[in-house]
Amino acid sequence: MNRLKEFISYKKLSMHKFGEMTSIAAGGISRAINAEGKYSMGIDKFMNIFTVFPELNPNWLLFGEGVMLNDDIEKSTGRSYRELLENNEKLEREVTRLTAKQDAYKEIFSMFAITQDHYKGKLDSST
Repeated sequence: MNRLKEFISYKKLSMHKFGEMTSIAAGGISRAINAEGKYSMGIDKFMNIFTVFPELNPNWLLFGEGVMLNDDIEKSTGRSYRELLENNEKLEREVTRLTAKQDAYKEIFSMFAITQDHYKGKLDSST
């Protein structure tokens, strides 16, 4: 959890002060930082961190993806982290809407194929 150590250092906080701010025991923070992946913190502790430090990018801390600070996202994209989340939610709704529309078209085409086969059979039998 070197990224947590990097963030604490960036904020110029001691582990003790960081622990006080996030309601996480300094020993737990130390174990998370020094355990080389053998110790994991619970989701409640991460939620405390993200609540106290909303500028911290969760994807960066948890997965090493993106940039450390949400402010840096804004600088690189011209959009705030909140705007990007809202846009992502809109896109997810649009994908859901389009998927439903696609399913409806598949149903229509399926009915058309059945109808076409039905009439083709009648035409073949009348000749």
